[in-house]
Amino acid sequence: DGLSDRLRNSPLSKQHVESLVTSVALLISIATGISWQILTPSPLNSNSEQILPAFVAASLQSTDRSRVLVLRATSSGTKYSVVREGTSVLGDPEVSGLMPELLEKTLAELMTGGANTTSRVLGQFAIKYVFVTSPAPAALSRVLDGVGGLRRVSATEQGALWRITNPSGRLVFLSDGAESPIVLPSSRVSAQVAIPGPGKLSLSEKVDAKWSVLLDEEILKPVESGSWNPTYSISQAGELRLIHDSSLRRLALGLQFLTLIALLIMCLPG
Repeated sequence: DGLSDRLRNSPLSKQHVESLVTSVALLISIATGISWQILTPSPLNSNSEQILPAFVAASLQSTDRSRVLVLRATSSGTKYSVVREGTSVLGDPEVSGLMPELLEKTLAELMTGGANTTSRVLGQFAIKYVFVTSPAPAALSRVLDGVGGLRRVSATEQGALWRITNPSGRLVFLSDGAESPIVLPSSRVSAQVAIPGPGKLSLSEKVDAKWSVLLDEEILKPVESGSWNPTYSISQAGELRLIHDSSLRRLALGLQFLTLIALLIMCLPG
C-alpha cells in the first residue's frame, strides 16, 4: 500500500500532519510560481501569437534592442501597444509596466500631428518604428507622414511602417560635448561594451532594482531624476556592463520544484 492508503486506514498521526503541510506547501508554491510568471514583468517574457509581419519582426533582430509602437484602428478608436519581440501580443508584460503619463501624452500628440519633441520622446522609450496595421486609415497615415522625425519606410497589405529618425535603443549614450547620442549594443538581457569617455547613459527600461550598470566592475547609481527610466552619469572611459538579476524568479521556481519532489517521495510505497 502507498502512503495515501496507510493514512486513510490509520488514526490521526504525525504523518497526517506532514502530508497536509506538504500538500498545502505544494499548492502555495504552484500558485506562487504561476502568479510570478503572469504578473511579474520580465525581459524574458514573450507570447506565441504573432502580431508583427515578418519584415517588421526581422527589423527588430538587432543589438539596439529597440521597440515597435503598434497602432490598430478599431470601431471604438485607435488601440496601441509597444512590443519588442515579434511574438509579443497586445497587453504583453513588455508593455504592462511601461505606460507612464509621458508616453500616454506623447501618443495623444502623435495622433494629432505631433509636437516638436514627439519623435524624441518616442526614442526615449526605445521605440524605433511605428507600425499601423491594415486597414490603415488614410487620415492617420497622412498625420504620421507629417510628424517630424518620422519617415515612412514601407507599406504592404499587412500595414504601413514608419521609422524614428532619432537614435533609439535600450542603451543610449551621449558623450560630453557631443550633439547626437549613440546607441550601444545589447543582448537580450545584458550588455558589455566599451565607453569612449565621460557622458550620460540612458537605459530604456522601467526603473527596477534588478537592473545593474557597472563601469569597470564598479556599480553605478542612477541619477535622481524622477523619470520612468534610469539614467547614469559616466565620469570616464571604461568597460560598461549591464546585468539583470532574475535570482528571485529562479529561487521561486526552484522551491516549487523541490516541493514537488518532496511530495512525490512521501507518496512512494514503503
